[in-house]
Amino acid sequence: MHPEFAALLEIARQHAAAGRFADMTALCRQLTQAPVTGTGLLIEVGNLFAAQGFLMQARHCYLRARQIEPENLKILGNLANLAQSAGQHSSARRLYHELLQQRPDDAVIRRNLLTSLEYDPAVNNAERLAAARGGGGGGACLGRLGHRPRRRQQATPGLSPQARAPAAHRLCVGRFLPAYRGLLRAGCAEGA
Repeated sequence: MHPEFAALLEIARQHAAAGRFADMTALCRQLTQAPVTGTGLLIEVGNLFAAQGFLMQARHCYLRARQIEPENLKILGNLANLAQSAGQHSSARRLYHELLQQRPDDAVIRRNLLTSLEYDPAVNNAERLAAARGGGGGGACLGRLGHRPRRRQQATPGLSPQARAPAAHRLCVGRFLPAYRGLLRAGCAEGA
């Protein structure tokens, strides 16, 4: 990225941090109207817009970047995440499936797809379970991807024994949404 653009982008970030969104958007418009030969600047400006909740402007930046570099999976991932944030469930699902075709063993993409499915009212529990099990794409139970070895359960002050999950059913904290715990437990127990 050209040093002048990097400096303007940093000023735009400072405006955003200070809550001066009109100044931020003006600088970002200036940056996106500059003649661009690479996608780095457009992605960074799109990320800044997305972080501040300007989803349409972020989408515009990502789409322009995709015109320049259509095979860039980072851009496709940003578009999928943006569609999910905007509540465009069918679009997010299509983009995540497109990403999974390119990178079928990527646990982050699969996790993002599962998160997207959780909020999609058109998807039923059977489809969520199929996606959690791998949906034929790799055949591995998602609960096993990136699994850490179990540690012995220690007493947690303030929680009754009924409030703690049995060691056999614990999942890595932060890996899955609570709604998937039961689905994954059932799928992993069957050896899916």
